[in-house]
Amino acid sequence: MKKTGLIAGVIMLALVGCGQKAPAASAPGTSAAAETTTEAVSVEETTETAAEETSAEESKEEELKAEETTAEAQSEAVAESKAVEAEMVKAAESTAAPVTHSGFVFVVNGVEIGMNEEAAPIVEKLGKAANYFESPSCAFQGIDKTYTYSNFELYTYPKNKVDYVSSIYILDGSVSTKEGIHIGSTTEEMTAAYGNDYKEELGAYTYTKDKSTLTFIIDNGTVSSIEYVAIVKKEK
Repeated sequence: MKKTGLIAGVIMLALVGCGQKAPAASAPGTSAAAETTTEAVSVEETTETAAEETSAEESKEEELKAEETTAEAQSEAVAESKAVEAEMVKAAESTAAPVTHSGFVFVVNGVEIGMNEEAAPIVEKLGKAANYFESPSCAFQGIDKTYTYSNFELYTYPKNKVDYVSSIYILDGSVSTKEGIHIGSTTEEMTAAYGNDYKEELGAYTYTKDKSTLTFIIDNGTVSSIEYVAIVKKEK
């Protein structure tokens, strides 16, 4: 019995480790569970952050799309407004009464110019002149004006504070009369276009129609000068 007790004592000392307290054993699987929980929390936080960033990016994209849509709508509205305005102008022009001319008419760049007609609308259609000159009128109360273009000159006279076309002087052969006569045409071509009902004086052949005249200067059988002139009474 004593031997048995001794053996038991030796076994206990070996287990205790020479009097040192044996460390408490941790529950199996506790450390792994903690690590798994931490990783789960980290993944969840990362997922939430990514979701927030994605949501912010989607929100910005939606704002940009909305702005682009608004800009496109505004652009389309402006274009539609301009189109409607152009149609209105076109309709007004088509329904407007056509201008009736009396006397000789000079046509240049699609603009018809008749003598004694109001000058302002004509000058506006012709565009900016290469040169402009004005001086006190000798025959009327106001200012005579001269508009010089590349190949002709337009003169005006004042009446009741309105300017009217007084004459057109052709400068070179690049333009012609409405009937096709230009500087360089022959006398035969002139008479074929206007006939023989003219008044000739010192080489100047003058045709009269309503309140205007058309004069051709003939030099050696060739037209060297062309001028339209308004017939108008001078103011007293």
